[in-house]
Parts: sequence; structure tokens; C-alpha cells
Amino acid sequence: MNPKPIHGNRILRIPVDGQIKNVVVVGNNRSAKLFSTYRVVEERNAKHGTGLKMISKEVARAALPDGALNPEPSWSGRTWACLPAFPADAVLAHEKPGKELGTRIVFSATDGRRVILPTTKFQGAPSGSALLAFGLESSYIQKDGKDIFLADPPCLGLLRDFPVESGDYMLHAETGMPHGERVPAGTKGSVYLCMLAGSSYVGPLVFNSAAQGMDATFEPSYKVGIVAEVPDRDVAKINEIINRPLSFSERMRGAASAVWETLGI
Repeated sequence: MNPKPIHGNRILRIPVDGQIKNVVVVGNNRSAKLFSTYRVVEERNAKHGTGLKMISKEVARAALPDGALNPEPSWSGRTWACLPAFPADAVLAHEKPGKELGTRIVFSATDGRRVILPTTKFQGAPSGSALLAFGLESSYIQKDGKDIFLADPPCLGLLRDFPVESGDYMLHAETGMPHGERVPAGTKGSVYLCMLAGSSYVGPLVFNSAAQGMDATFEPSYKVGIVAEVPDRDVAKINEIINRPLSFSERMRGAASAVWETLGI
């Protein structure tokens, strides 16, 4: 039986490199389509005057059950199992195995949609390379019919020696992304990466409790949860929303879901 997901009923405090990061579940599983999550967070900020932002891959990674990164047994695993599948502020793009980077990377989903990322200065990078974009806002995600274009992301970096198949991998010291050869499952400090076999991919990196790792297989039509980082200045305001008194009808519908109806989810 899967643990009951969190529906924004508390702020989670995640230890990251000696600091505490505050995060909250803005939307449970299947709250928004994959590329709509940025817009949803921006709308909540506009409504409540907050500065929530999409969770970074570093904070999301720290929530994974890994004794090396999470030395507190009470934290590791239990909190992660309660989180929905959620994208981080990290769009991964890679070509089919054995293909160098051209002028753009195109991912063709099964429903006919395409996701397109221009490679810019990284055109010609050898096979085994991937691109990682972060620091995005909804304005960088543009639609043309069924196609989704990621236009001029503010931060775009090259990942070398990127995996070509699903498996457990060690993380690169600088990028924090899987790289190199597969390692035995459960190797300390490794993470599981789920990939599409023999396919290119362009999409947000999803952290998936079902896979206990990173997932690069989600299509644009898939619906996901939304997890956001809460700046210190907004902790009190978010707690006020979470802890406000509920009416009888809200209690009948369920306290947790009613709280986030207040946030417009």
C-alpha cells in the first residue's frame, strides 16, 4: 500500500549542504500537465504575493533516500515516499544514442506532440552529450500548435558522458547529474535514472518516488505533482494558509485538499 501523499499540509524542511531548504507540495499527483507547472507556481505567487519557485534539482535530489546525503534516518525515505512525482527546475535534452547534437533536439511524443530545444553554441557536441536548462519561467515555454519550443533558456549547460540507458549512476561532482558507466544498484551515492530506450528526449527532469530516482520519460501530456521551494520570508504566510481554520464543508471534503483549494489548485 502506497503512503498517503502530502497535500500541502505542512512545510517540509530538507537539509542540503548544511542548510535547510523549505519546500511545500503545491499540487498532488496529476495536478498539472508537465510543462504547465511553472505557470501554476507563478499564478500562486501572483495571487498570494509569495515568492515560491520550482524546486531545484539539488533540493529534489536531497529528498531522495540516500544515506550519504541524508544522514538522519528519520528523514531518509519516509518523506520522499510521501511526495508526488514532480518535475524540478531542470529541463533535460539528449539525442538518440550515437547521434551528435545538431541545431536542435526534438522529442516526438506518442500523441504527436513535439518538444524542441535549440542547441545554440553546443551544436556539434559528440554523442553521449546532453543539455540541461534551468532557471526557467513560463515565458520560455512557447507553443505552436502541438509543438512546444523552449526558447533561449537563461541557463543552458552541456553534460558530457551522459548515460544512454536506464540504470544506477554516480553523480557528476559539478553538475550533480548522472554520468559515466552504470554501477550496481544501491551503490552509495548513486541515483537511478529512468530513460527512454533508443530515443531522444526533451523535458523536465521528474523525481519519481515509484522509481526512487530521476525520470526522463515523461511526455508533455502527462500530469504531475508540483513541489516548490519556499523562501524564508514566506514561511509564515504559507503556514498561515495551511493552518487557517476550516469550515464544516471543507472538513467534509478533506482538510488537506481544501487548504490547497485556497491556493487555487
